[in-house]
Amino acid sequence: MFSRPGLHRWVREQRKEAVEPILNVGAGGIIGRIIEHGDFKTVDFDPEYGPDIVADVCKLDQHTEAESFATVFMIEVLEHVPDPATAVHQLHRVLQPGGKLYLSVPYAIEIHLAPHDYWRFTPFSLKHLLASFEAVDIVPRGGYVTASLTPLLRLAFQPNLVDKCIGRILLCLAVMAYPALWLLDRIVSSDAYASGFHVVATKSQ
Repeated sequence: MFSRPGLHRWVREQRKEAVEPILNVGAGGIIGRIIEHGDFKTVDFDPEYGPDIVADVCKLDQHTEAESFATVFMIEVLEHVPDPATAVHQLHRVLQPGGKLYLSVPYAIEIHLAPHDYWRFTPFSLKHLLASFEAVDIVPRGGYVTASLTPLLRLAFQPNLVDKCIGRILLCLAVMAYPALWLLDRIVSSDAYASGFHVVATKSQ
């Protein structure tokens, strides 16, 4: 919720540094518009989104050559992949030596895009999944306080009318209290809870 602008900002920063050609895995909307300019291709299993490559990320080897991209973006998608280890293996395969994978995953969030919501990743599970990469940098998104509030605030987007009303009331209160929440996020030092995680993983040369 409060961390979404931070996610967009992070993607913009990484896109400025990204070396082309670029593969964008699954992300559309605002994220897609940030990434998709220059020399890029998109991949999605759903043809309705109009991707360049219609494919399951776990079967990229059937549709792409090895070492064909300098950069891969996978933003808020990995939690929807039934077999994340195979997906990461495929992304490692399509990256050129020295290429970078920019990955983000949510953590403090309700079940979404059901029934295709399978995982929540910690920094430890991410490091395990990305062990084939030479360097892995993981940074939490959002502070402890706002991350703790996020599931309650997202009631505003639930289909049930009562849930929606409660969520909107809480959201209005949170917006009014945002300066205090922002300050608390900086006072509370614990990193044991986060809205999500940003990852930069580099393939060995």
